[in-house]
Amino acid sequence: MKERTVVTYRREIDGLRALAVLPVMLCHAHIPGFGGGFVGVDVFFVISGFLITSILLREIEGGDFSLWDFYERRCRRILPPLLLVVFGSALLAASLLTPMEIRSFARSAMWLSFFSSNVGFFRDVGYFDAEAETKPLLHTWTLSVEEQFYLVFPILLLLSMRYARTQLPALLILVTSASMLLSLVATSNEPAAAFYLIPSRAWELGFGSILAVASSSGASFARFRLPQLSQGIAEALAGIGALCIILPVVRYSSATPFPGAAALPPCAGAVLLIWANTGRSTRVGKALSAPWMVGIGLVSYSLYLWHWPLLVFARLNKDAQLTSQEGLVLLIVAAVVSAASFRFVEMPLRNRAVLPTRRHVLAGSLASLLAMGVAGYSVWDQEPLAAEIAGEAAVREPVWPEKGVRLEDTTTREVAGGIELRTFGSRDHSADSILILGDSLAHHWIAAAESLAAQHDIVVHLQSIPSCPPLVNTTYKSSAFRPREACIARNRLYADLVEQIDIRHVVLASNWPRYRTRELWVHGTPVPPRRKHAGTKQAEIEARDAQERANLELLERQLDATIQWFGEQDISVWVMLPPPHFPFDVPKRLFRLAREGTPLEASFIATERVLQQRRPSYEVLARVVNKFPHANLMDPVGVLCRDGSCFTVDGRDPLYWDELHLSYHGSRYAARIFDPLVSDIVGARSR
Repeated sequence: MKERTVVTYRREIDGLRALAVLPVMLCHAHIPGFGGGFVGVDVFFVISGFLITSILLREIEGGDFSLWDFYERRCRRILPPLLLVVFGSALLAASLLTPMEIRSFARSAMWLSFFSSNVGFFRDVGYFDAEAETKPLLHTWTLSVEEQFYLVFPILLLLSMRYARTQLPALLILVTSASMLLSLVATSNEPAAAFYLIPSRAWELGFGSILAVASSSGASFARFRLPQLSQGIAEALAGIGALCIILPVVRYSSATPFPGAAALPPCAGAVLLIWANTGRSTRVGKALSAPWMVGIGLVSYSLYLWHWPLLVFARLNKDAQLTSQEGLVLLIVAAVVSAASFRFVEMPLRNRAVLPTRRHVLAGSLASLLAMGVAGYSVWDQEPLAAEIAGEAAVREPVWPEKGVRLEDTTTREVAGGIELRTFGSRDHSADSILILGDSLAHHWIAAAESLAAQHDIVVHLQSIPSCPPLVNTTYKSSAFRPREACIARNRLYADLVEQIDIRHVVLASNWPRYRTRELWVHGTPVPPRRKHAGTKQAEIEARDAQERANLELLERQLDATIQWFGEQDISVWVMLPPPHFPFDVPKRLFRLAREGTPLEASFIATERVLQQRRPSYEVLARVVNKFPHANLMDPVGVLCRDGSCFTVDGRDPLYWDELHLSYHGSRYAARIFDPLVSDIVGARSR
């Protein structure tokens, strides 16, 4: 057997790992000043691309490359601490999480078992996605991106070295550039895909791969080799590289569009730091080579794996955000656990003290991943099993309204330029037809629509687009001030929609209070600029108040125009107010109260609080509705609140899916809010 080639150990790269992982941890713990610490992940990608490509190039050129050896090393490096973290997280999940959260955890583990958790979390992204900070395995998306890259990259590199060796640098630059261009475009248009998926992340690993090729001593890449740097230039590049990482850490935030162009500085910074310290040592390199930095870098993988689940479970157990002090304490705990994991789990397997042969490692890895996947699927697919694990019996798991609806009782068709319409009931009398129109707060009435159609023999149509106000020619602006095309398309086609379905009543349901703070935009008008302030706290408050007043004025104007338009079509309008908005996720709160043995009434909130919270938008809606004889208000508070409290549960069934949207049971329970409208329909039949 040939002696294996090795890459010279560079202490400053372990220090760079520390510079990557520390901001990530501090960002996740919400420590002030580290809002952009998530860029450490991008630094990790560059380091990984550089080191793995350097190793592969030397092995291929030395003639001792083996795919089996490569994947064995990946298994020894990645899986032992990862499996330990998943197992430990599963134990905590069983004792701390609700059945819904356990099912979500199990689904994450299932996706992770074949290193596709990035795809799973991307698929979860949406209007009703659970908060990121409730997902203990969310951080594993980065591992999935890496392993997807290394599933194919060694094979492509081997083929390129055999058949297109001199073209390898150009191929890498081409593929990396294409991925970077895709990232720039997708960050604006499909931000979730840009963030999670490998096509828009591969360029970050590609940066490291290109640097590895450019640093190679192989004769094939002589024309592509990086120039020798003087000490002065190397010092300058190292300083610039450090700033390119540190400045995003302190200047970026969760509001920064990412990755896209914002990922370029930290990735370029990592490249500059590695390049500037190749073959020499700079002042920054010496700082990164400090023993404490190297020590953190050596355990950085375990630190990354352990810190996030500990923070998530602590937040879930507290049922609130952690203080900075609590976050720091948990990071110290993560450091202790990570050091133990590195010493007793990582190193024995990497040094072959445990599972010494390739066959043992690959077989054990396959069996472990298969067991994780099967267990994850079993728990995710079985609601009773998740409830049994959680030990809950006092509260049932809520059902999203659409999940409980009998599909055979509905018809779905495209009307008015591709707009999808759901219809309940089969009668063909226009006087009996109702259209529920709006955003997700229209959609959650789908169970009520099914019930109304069946009980009263009427036709109920439903059309909803998430976050789309049911106002003529109106949508809301995204953070980049672009109108949402699907929303504006629907709200411009009311005439075609009404003509095709021949309705006599329309229910406009929306999260109206949202549009006090979210700016609306009317098709055909200029996009108004953001209101600016002088920078003082008072000026910021005044600018915010002025913006909110402008938003409410626009809401009033567009609602007026919408009600007037429907009135001209001889259609009565019923403006549906939102249900009570709770300051917590209702089902999760109920499950925790049940587990603690606390009465479920502890989750109720005062009716006065709800009324006060919505007062500004309610006054606008009431003022507009009172102008028109064919318009009415519908208020779920009258059904979902009594005796001064707004309740959350009916027996064992949560009335809400989250903090605002009704569950299937809640939608059917509150269906009597439609009684006045049904009375009008019944009265019209008798005349």
